[in-house]
Amino acid sequence: MTLNRPKSPFQDVHGPIIGESDATSVVVWYRNASQATDPPLLTWCEVSSSGDDKFAGCVAVQLDPEADFTSKTKIANLKPNTKYLLRVGDRIGGFQTPGAKKVTFVFGSCIGGQGFGRNLPDHPDGEGFPIFSPMADLEPDFFYCNGDFIYADNAIESESTMFYNKGKKNYTPPGTDSLIAATDLESFRDRYKYNLEEERLASFLATTPVFNTWDDHEITNDFGEEQLYDQGFSHIYDAGKRVFFEYWPLDGPPEEPMRIYRSVSWGPNVDLFILDTRSYRSMHKKDWREATPQMKHMLGKKQHYWLMDGLSKSSATWKFICTSVPLSYPTGWPEPNRTGYDGWSDGNYEETSGAELEMLTILKLIRGLFTAPKHKRPTPRTPPLPPPMRLTTASIANESSSMNDGNRRQRHALSNNGVWGVCSEFGE
Repeated sequence: MTLNRPKSPFQDVHGPIIGESDATSVVVWYRNASQATDPPLLTWCEVSSSGDDKFAGCVAVQLDPEADFTSKTKIANLKPNTKYLLRVGDRIGGFQTPGAKKVTFVFGSCIGGQGFGRNLPDHPDGEGFPIFSPMADLEPDFFYCNGDFIYADNAIESESTMFYNKGKKNYTPPGTDSLIAATDLESFRDRYKYNLEEERLASFLATTPVFNTWDDHEITNDFGEEQLYDQGFSHIYDAGKRVFFEYWPLDGPPEEPMRIYRSVSWGPNVDLFILDTRSYRSMHKKDWREATPQMKHMLGKKQHYWLMDGLSKSSATWKFICTSVPLSYPTGWPEPNRTGYDGWSDGNYEETSGAELEMLTILKLIRGLFTAPKHKRPTPRTPPLPPPMRLTTASIANESSSMNDGNRRQRHALSNNGVWGVCSEFGE
């Protein structure tokens, strides 16, 4: 017997999203559920300062019906440090390839969730997710999203019932009073569609290359893969991770196609080491020394070796290690002292244990990189490397969080319904 699913309240077309860019290529994500039998064309052209844009290429987009009619199209043979415009179907976008010596990027996490959905038109901060307008105004080289692009484990109610923002009114699709917490393919897909139909966010992702990782709310609060499999929730994990890859311009290597951790370079001076702190973490377990259950590791042996090796070989002046969970702030909910902490810290400030030991080896390597003998006698061509610094992401479109770290090269703002950061002019 076939059950007829109600007509979706969401649009048939989403995107484009520009992602995974390097000096000569970029991946364009696009969805179109109404044109599966007549694939749209993706065309792109090189922007000229004279206004006479130069046609650069055209390809038919391959929509995958098994992946909710999404597509990922890699454009290759691009020129470094060059602006391009593109059109896919009736949607337009644009990007600039890496190559400039100085780099400015924006970063943040946590879009919506926990009682905060898209604003209604009469909201004092503006409609939708208004924070993306000032982010776009900066014309950053790229955007790094540090996870929680959706809050799949939270319902989005037309009127919040959460105690800290009770009564806050949110947009919900026509004919619905709420979006339920996601537990299967369709409900996970609906949460991405809800965000991608917000015009400011959609415009930002169509014109700003994005790199991203995931965090807990892409699936459920404070999760780890081993934990969910152990608790009998593998079906939720598998559905959430599948949809994560369906809805981002990201693919892992052939030997591990659903691998999230990776390194990317933006020009010669900036390397990002993007971690996956969810898929390989161990379960929390007690030992004879600790009253609070501990994780033995966060990254697992393979990812830990990859990071140490990549940091050692990187020649970039600026190396950013992107972790979606805090280094030192003990986080977790609702009783982490009883069930175990979610981040690197185990809440014990008296001694180093658990996943902290894993991070300690990374921090020791970073210290070694920044104090290596070749940097002790700087010349005009080899300036001294700066000391390590910590940049903290917080909620972009979730008013319940704040940012607590700052640096002279980091500018952050609490306005327009969110918190975000800017790393400006990182160069030699």
